[in-house]
Amino acid sequence: MMMISIGILMGMIYKWRYRLLNVVLAVGLIRRLAVKVTLNLPQFRKKMIPALFERPQS
Repeated sequence: MMMISIGILMGMIYKWRYRLLNVVLAVGLIRRLAVKVTLNLPQFRKKMIPALFERPQS
């Protein structure tokens, strides 16, 4: 019975993942912490920072 409950809960979280993420990131402190943590990841920084500052090719 517990495994079924966990499965249903995981399904609901998956279904509403973006809505839940928006609710969590609406809190300024949590949003700042999330940005700080992700920018401290070297592999994320290597890919993200150059992509932010490159000019679009037309």
